[in-house]
Amino acid sequence: MNTLDPSGRRRDSEFFGDGDRYYFIDVVRQTDTRHFVAITRSDRDPDGKGFHRTKIVLWEDDLPVFIEALTMVLGRFSAGTAFTAAP
Repeated sequence: MNTLDPSGRRRDSEFFGDGDRYYFIDVVRQTDTRHFVAITRSDRDPDGKGFHRTKIVLWEDDLPVFIEALTMVLGRFSAGTAFTAAP
């Protein structure tokens, strides 16, 4: 979903979840045309009255290295070799 937020930033977002836990992935363009990716996890509080949020923000300059590292880790995980080396 591509939207313009109240501060004038352009945002493209996707989310998924199951009622108790949600994930939000946002690509945001700042008003100065810099971009960042925000990945947010939102967990329902044990009392059910609210949510606890955890967020990671990645600026566009860091994305190539982050994507490379994520691809390598997920590749090992998919191949079943993620946990075969000694620590």
